[in-house]
Amino acid sequence: MFEQAVWMEYKSRGHELFWFKVEGECDFLIFDSGKMTTCIQACTELTMENQEREISGLLEAMKETQCNDGVIFTLRQYQDMVIEGIRIKIRPFWNVILADSPLIQKLKW
Repeated sequence: MFEQAVWMEYKSRGHELFWFKVEGECDFLIFDSGKMTTCIQACTELTMENQEREISGLLEAMKETQCNDGVIFTLRQYQDMVIEGIRIKIRPFWNVILADSPLIQKLKW
């Protein structure tokens, strides 16, 4: 259900979304105006149990597509990491929704 919320948010903003699977998988490859902009993993919480799967799938997609923007959306976690020289952002999804919301942008003083 969390992945569906991420999909719906990006789709509502007019982005094209694709799924990536070779050895690992990445939940979303985000395209804007025909250009790939971001690789996204969506999981409610990044834990010791799922960390390897989530990160390796994201790294594989970023390397294969030569994308420099990789994000793992969670419910609460906020962290930056560099793995194999590649920067990965871990962000709470609600923060992204609010930060980029046209309604919130209009309310800024």
